[in-house]
Amino acid sequence: MEYSDKITEEKILSILNKYDFDKKYFIRHLERIRLTVILVLKIIRERGIKKILDLGTYGEFYLILKEFYPDVEIICCNYWQEKIAKKFVYFNKKKTGSKPVSVEFFNFNIETDRFPFEKNSFDMVFCFEVLEHLGRDPMHMLIEANRILRKEGLLALTTPNSASLRCIDAVLNGFTGSVYNKFNINLTSDRHNREYSTYELELLLKYSGFSVKTLFTKDVWDKPNKNILRILRLLNKPINHRGEDTFIVAKKVTKRIERFPLEFYEQDCPPSYKRVQLKVNQFLNLYLKPKFFKIRHYNGYL
Repeated sequence: MEYSDKITEEKILSILNKYDFDKKYFIRHLERIRLTVILVLKIIRERGIKKILDLGTYGEFYLILKEFYPDVEIICCNYWQEKIAKKFVYFNKKKTGSKPVSVEFFNFNIETDRFPFEKNSFDMVFCFEVLEHLGRDPMHMLIEANRILRKEGLLALTTPNSASLRCIDAVLNGFTGSVYNKFNINLTSDRHNREYSTYELELLLKYSGFSVKTLFTKDVWDKPNKNILRILRLLNKPINHRGEDTFIVAKKVTKRIERFPLEFYEQDCPPSYKRVQLKVNQFLNLYLKPKFFKIRHYNGYL
C-alpha cells in the first residue's frame, strides 16, 4: 500500500487533534498538508533521511512526521522579536495526565541572518508556505539552505502559484491575482509579499544552486473555474502547472550561481553582480524560456 492510500485528511487531523491548540489554519490547509506529507514520507523512506531543518514552521510537520518516523531528527525554526537564540514550544496533549510535547525552536531571521548551523549538516530542508512571505531577500534564505545541506541534499518547498487558474480568473474579473494580500491592523502583517509562477521558481532555484527534480501544482483550497482553461487553449497558452499551490523537490547540485538575479532584484545591487548576471542570463536563456514548460515533464516522488 502506498502512502497516498494511507494518508487522508482525516488521518492528518487525527494526529493534530491529539494536541490542544488552535487548528483553524491547519483545517483550511489540510489538503495541502496531506499532499506535502505524502511527498516527504516517500523521500524519507527512499533516501534514508536522518536530519531535517523546517524553516518558518508552526511545528505541525514535526508532530505529524514523528508519528511515522520518530527517529528522524527534525529541527524547527521561526522568528520572534525576542533576542533569544532558542526557545521551547510546548504542545499540550488533550489526554489527561499526558506530558506535553516539547519542541525546541531556533529563533533567527531567514532573510538576514546566517543560519546557526554548520555547512553540509542536513539531509533535507523544508520551506512550506514561507517563500511568499519574504519581502527583502529570498535568495539569502535559499543560499543558506544550500550551504547547510549535504551533497545532493534536498529542498522541499511549497508556495502559492501566481499563474494558477484561480489567479488568472481573479485578474480577468478585476481583482488582484494573489492568494493572500489582506492587511491586518491588529497584528504584524503576515500577508504575502511576493508570489511566484513555476517558471520563476525554477529560475530562482537554479540561481541558488539547485536542480528541480519534482514539480507539480494542485488545487488545494477552492475549485477552479474550468472556463479559464478554455480561454488559455483559445489563446494557445500553456495549460499545465495551473493549480493553486506549487510543490517542489530540488536537489543541491552546486553552490549558488548568482546572488542578486536581476529578474527578482532592483538595479541598485552591487555592480559586480550585474556584470556576472548578464553572462549568466545568456547561458540560462538557452534553457529556461517559458515555452520550455509546454513540453517538460517531471518524474518524481508523487
